[in-house]
Amino acid sequence: MSPQVGQITLYNNHAVFWCHRVRIALAQAGAEYTLYNVDLDNKPEWFNEKVNAAGKVPTLAYGGSQTLPEDPSPESAKLTESTVIVEFIADLFPAARLLPADPVLRARARHFVHHFDAKVAMPLLGFLAVGQSTGSCIDALEGLQALLPEHNEHEHEDGQRQLERSGPGFAFGEPSVADIAVAPFLITGIVLLENDIGAYTSEEGQRALEEIRSPRLARLRAYVEFLREWPAFKDTFDKATTLAAWRKAPRMRKRT
Repeated sequence: MSPQVGQITLYNNHAVFWCHRVRIALAQAGAEYTLYNVDLDNKPEWFNEKVNAAGKVPTLAYGGSQTLPEDPSPESAKLTESTVIVEFIADLFPAARLLPADPVLRARARHFVHHFDAKVAMPLLGFLAVGQSTGSCIDALEGLQALLPEHNEHEHEDGQRQLERSGPGFAFGEPSVADIAVAPFLITGIVLLENDIGAYTSEEGQRALEEIRSPRLARLRAYVEFLREWPAFKDTFDKATTLAAWRKAPRMRKRT
């Protein structure tokens, strides 16, 4: 991996999918960083004053002198929005190849992220946190599945792309921003369903699980199971911590 130049502090919350994106990117890059968990229901005053005026996570502080997270260096850059932060990490650690060097694969990876953020994230969150339509959520997942290549494309040192046999793997051959964008939502979303955590009714949750486990979403399910074993995901996901954080989230209370 590329040598790290500046200090990194990540302001995080374990019930925010977008934060997990950043943790995965940092793990894949082999970055050294300080993790500070922010209680979003009881944010300290200094967070809005010194870190992010909007009070949102993830926020990443980069550079400046090494200080306590509660008193970040004014010289550090404060970066927000997970897609921006992940691409910053890709630029900071080019050897991690979070953005494919091949321009076609790079464009496909970015399109995959854009499609997910525009057409999948909200139906999924709407179902989990508001109890909105199960059908819309499953349709969105099916649309994402359609973007998964039927063959794995690998980028070789000579810059050539090579198709390999079909099978579960990373979206575009090697771990990239595409996998980082979707893994927290898809895997944690299923874990939440399996534990009946969310604003949906228990009956609708069971229906969603049955659809996810059906032949209709077989290729997406194989992709998700592959990502579960990805070291960068496994090293940044603790099931007990995640479930405890989501159970506390007011937005996840069951509909009555």
